[in-house]
Amino acid sequence: MVPAGAAPSVKLGPARRPLLFLALLFVTAFAVVISSFAVIAPYENRGGLQPADRAVEDSFVTKAGRDCAAVLPKYRPVFADSVDGPSIAVAAREVDILGHQLEAVPTATDMKGTVQEWLEAWKNFTHEERLYAAIVGPAENLQGRDTPRPLSEVSQQAANVDRRAADQLALEADTFSSNLVGTACRLEEAPAA
Repeated sequence: MVPAGAAPSVKLGPARRPLLFLALLFVTAFAVVISSFAVIAPYENRGGLQPADRAVEDSFVTKAGRDCAAVLPKYRPVFADSVDGPSIAVAAREVDILGHQLEAVPTATDMKGTVQEWLEAWKNFTHEERLYAAIVGPAENLQGRDTPRPLSEVSQQAANVDRRAADQLALEADTFSSNLVGTACRLEEAPAA
């Protein structure tokens, strides 16, 4: 018998033990999740850009876009349509000069490799365009229009190979351009939206 003033001792019965176990498991899981945020948080920005790098990146994108917009619209039609070797060679030289100017612009540390790959694709493109220009030579002017001069079959095949290679390199470079600085730096016209 239990005295009237004393409360009975409470013992957990078999039905309450799983609830206690679940509560402890929940508290432990919650503590692990919270502590993982405390440990990960200081390293969270390591993969992202620091504010100084972001400013350098923004500056590069702005300058590259402005320089490309000033130069490339004049030469895109030459690469796309011209059959005059000297005109193509001049356009390739101007794009090389623009590429050298862009190489000199400071870039964010995490952008350097991608910018180098992009400008290397430009160099390869202009190299192929110069090869093509050397094969096709000066166009003939017939009735006020430039027409390609006749080529031997072998020369025409070589010109076609160089033109296809240049087109492929332009596509590669334009993928970089679009991802890095936008359409102003594309070697070919951006597709209509």
